Order: sequence, then C-alpha cells, then structure tokens
Amino acid sequence: MGHSRWRALPFVILLGIILGLGPVVVRFSLRQFQPVGFRFFQYLVGSFFFLLVYFLRRQKLPTDPILWRRAGMMGFVTVCAILGVILALQYLSSGVVSLILTLIPVAVAILAHRFLPDEKLTIRRLIGALVAFSGVGLVLLRSETGLAELTTIDPRGVIYCSVAILGFAVYMIYARRYLGDWSGQDVIAVRSFCAMLILLPLAWYFGGFELQNVSWEGWLAVITMGVGFSYGAYQLEFFIIKRYGATVTSQVNYLSPLAAAIAGALFLGEQFTIVILLGMAIVFAGLRILNT
Repeated sequence: MGHSRWRALPFVILLGIILGLGPVVVRFSLRQFQPVGFRFFQYLVGSFFFLLVYFLRRQKLPTDPILWRRAGMMGFVTVCAILGVILALQYLSSGVVSLILTLIPVAVAILAHRFLPDEKLTIRRLIGALVAFSGVGLVLLRSETGLAELTTIDPRGVIYCSVAILGFAVYMIYARRYLGDWSGQDVIAVRSFCAMLILLPLAWYFGGFELQNVSWEGWLAVITMGVGFSYGAYQLEFFIIKRYGATVTSQVNYLSPLAAAIAGALFLGEQFTIVILLGMAIVFAGLRILNT
C-alpha cells in the first residue's frame, strides 16, 4: 500500500488543486445564480460534454442496468454532498469550507474500516483523525469564517459541511466497493446524468431558472465546472479510487483547502488569517499521520 500511495501522488496533487479551486468558482457564481440552479446547469453541461465525447470516439452509451442503478445511487449521494457544500458557502469562505472538508479522510477511514476489508483503521490512523479534528476545532472555536461581512460562525455552515463530509465519504466507499468493474467514463457519465435529473426539479422549485442577472462570466463558470469538474476532475477521482483506494484518494484534502484559501483571497477578497493557517497546519499533520 505504501508504494501505491507514492505512485498515486502526482494524481492526488493535481486533483487536490482542481478541487480546491472548485469552491472559489462556486462562491463567485453565487453572486449571479441561485445555488441549486447553478449546480443543475453544471451537470447539464457535463452531461452534454459526455455525449460529445461518446459521439467523437464512436463509443456506445452505457446501458448496463446494474451500472445505472449503482452509478445512479452515486448521483444521489453526490447531490446531497454538493448541496451541502454550496449551502455552506453562503455562511463560510471557500478556504474555511475546504478546511472543514479535510475531515473527509477521517470519515473515509472510519467507513473503510467497516466496509472495505483491505483498508482497516489502525491506532496510528485514529490518532491522526483526532489531530485533524483538533485543527478544524481550533478554527470553529475561534469563530473564523474567512468572510469580512460575517464575524461569527453560523452553525448552519458547519451543519451543511457535515452533510457534505458524510456524502463524499459514502461516495468514495461506495465507488470503491461496487463500481470497480466498470470504466471510469461510463460511471461518471451516468452519475452526472442522474445528478442532473435529481437537481432539475429542485432547481425549478427554488427558482434556479431565473437567469436575467447572469453575465458571461457566470456562464463561463458554469462551463468550467461542467467540463472541468463534472467531466475531468470526477473521472480523475474515480481513477484514483479504483486503482489506489478510497483512503489514498482522500489525501486530496492536503492541498484543496490551501488552494481554495489562496485563490479565495486573491480573487474574492476572502480573509486568510493566522488562525486559519494554524488550523490548516494542524489538520495537515493529522492527515499525514492518518495516511501513513
């Protein structure tokens, strides 16, 4: 397992940076889009891009009913997780949300111990989990939001992050256990399409199709998330899960909060305080122990 983690490192670094930039793009888009509507259009673009890829490569569309059932379940779990993230971004900065989401490896390690025979939770990993928890706890106890307009943490932001953590952890365990026999493209294509179908009525109900205030930058953000994330990043993530395991995949959380905090400060004017930096350092130390 140790050697496979080193081989996975370049993929983990790339995915960590990409996923770290995601909350920044989403937070920018919340100025123009209704949250659920933005995610619907993201997966709509992603689904169309998948169709284009299948057409250009002259590949058959996936029709296996078992694949559709299992990848469809992934789509449902994904929707729960991404809604947690996008709702949390209304109360916390991109960097703080990404920092809290570094607890995903902890949740993955706990669930993997129960559901994946080859990824057991050891005492060392348990200590790492506790250290990581303490880093996030420091930020929460100091009420750091990363936003100038919000000086105290709103509990709703933490609750939504908790939903996202559980959703992403379940997704990784489920993908590792039940979807390793299919190609990554087929799995992510079905997952994206099902997520889009689930989000469609939600977007309509919450007014996600009111687009009169959306600029070209907003649509560019939708295309970036649809192609870069719904297509590219999710395929890379599934590749790492399938080849190296759920626990190794969760290491993307080493880089994603740092990328989100730096990009958020540069492009959105978010705050990057000493407490947030210290919390990140503690979390990274815990994750290092957890993944040793």
